[in-house]
Amino acid sequence: MYKDLSDGHLISDKIENNEAFPVGGSSRGRNNTFMVADFSSFEGVFESIKRTADALKRSASVKDWYGKLKLDFDYSLFCHMLAFTNVIQKNYPDSINVRKHNGFYDAETPKKLSEAVEAKACACTEFSVLAQGYFQRQNIPTRYVAGDVVTKGDTDDFSAHSFIALSDGDKQYIYDPVNVIKRSDGSLLPRVAEVIDLKSGFMLETKSMFNKDRWCYASGEKRAFLTNLPTKKSSVPMGMIDKTSGRG
Repeated sequence: MYKDLSDGHLISDKIENNEAFPVGGSSRGRNNTFMVADFSSFEGVFESIKRTADALKRSASVKDWYGKLKLDFDYSLFCHMLAFTNVIQKNYPDSINVRKHNGFYDAETPKKLSEAVEAKACACTEFSVLAQGYFQRQNIPTRYVAGDVVTKGDTDDFSAHSFIALSDGDKQYIYDPVNVIKRSDGSLLPRVAEVIDLKSGFMLETKSMFNKDRWCYASGEKRAFLTNLPTKKSSVPMGMIDKTSGRG
């Protein structure tokens, strides 16, 4: 279930199947519009993402490329994010349409997530909810956040945005499912960034792992959305991987 934050945004560590979920940021959000998170409609897509992630974890070339980057970030988790990025983009290449998204929902009847995808009326909310649903099925501890983002460095020029917050070891990260990184060769990488600084009193600056972008994110009393992030309950730390098998 979701939790409202003090500034009208929200967080959720677990989104239930068929839960009516606010689209406007919180139950007090834009027009009280709600989306039904019908994850059962995406089981086939989730399975495809899982198979892709498993293949990536076994890939010698991917492990070699990732190893050369010398990133302090769990390889298995990266593979899940890379798989989600590519499978979702392949299956729903034209679904992101903010103009249609803004006109799709109404306050009378909640719309299903699958209906938004089919109508190609998606924005950050839909893809971040999908990501949270997938991670939950893989027992990966993440948090859905409805907050704000700044992409141009001016903290007075921010806009509403949904994303995923997570921790790995003693570091905190933002995964932004809807804003993928497009490489010069046409391939895609997930936009995942380490939280590095508190900027202008309330915006959290992040450093992208795969390019030089430094976007800022916020939601609810400065760092509130990072407080008590869910962590992986395992005897093996998330940052440790089997260098031979790629399992983490």
